Amino acid sequence: MLRNAYKTMVPEETRIQMRHRFDRVFCKPAEDKITLGERCRWTILTRGLDQDSVIYSGGVGEDISFELALIDRFGCTIQIFDPSPAGQATIARAGAYRDKLRYKALGLSGSSQPLRFQAKQWEGETFFYKDADETISSTHEVTVPCTTIAAEMEANGHSRIDLLKLDIEGFEYDALESCIERSILPRQICVEFHNFMPTGSHLTTAKTIWKLRSAGYRLVHKSYYDWTFLYRERP
Repeated sequence: MLRNAYKTMVPEETRIQMRHRFDRVFCKPAEDKITLGERCRWTILTRGLDQDSVIYSGGVGEDISFELALIDRFGCTIQIFDPSPAGQATIARAGAYRDKLRYKALGLSGSSQPLRFQAKQWEGETFFYKDADETISSTHEVTVPCTTIAAEMEANGHSRIDLLKLDIEGFEYDALESCIERSILPRQICVEFHNFMPTGSHLTTAKTIWKLRSAGYRLVHKSYYDWTFLYRERP
């Protein structure tokens, strides 16, 4: 109710300006800070990234321009997870980049148990997203196989992750909490917090950010719902 009152009382243009001012606090310049991607853009620090970097990307939808830009710049191989038809179609169109993409039609979460998604149509493509159980319509409910970051690291023989990107429609909270509990601490994390969805909230986002901070992360960039965290500098 407070959010609706805020939107009613404060004009949209003013809200956008306030958001930009707030985000700029966390957008301090750095020599190696770059923004990659076209439609879905993410800001990272290039330090420590090269062709041998271990990169996991959860959720791509219709756009893998960020992942392709990483490949062009660093020559790395990327592990991609997206169970949606839109994601599968996007990977199928990757062409020459396919050799650098290790794709699985699985959802990333805090559990390997199959989970319920809500299916929605957008410009002819089908996407899956997390919704409150009581709002899922049986005609739009989809159950998809899921995996955890820990399970995939074990399967791939990875002892570290240099960059983790999560755009997984509400499951980022569980996935990050699972990583923290298992002391899986990627060097960088790019995440979209879906606090605007029925299963998300500003409080849940704040708690997750606090857990990341307590685990040793600092925020290095923010743009609307997209956040970039860097694990503390090692001695």
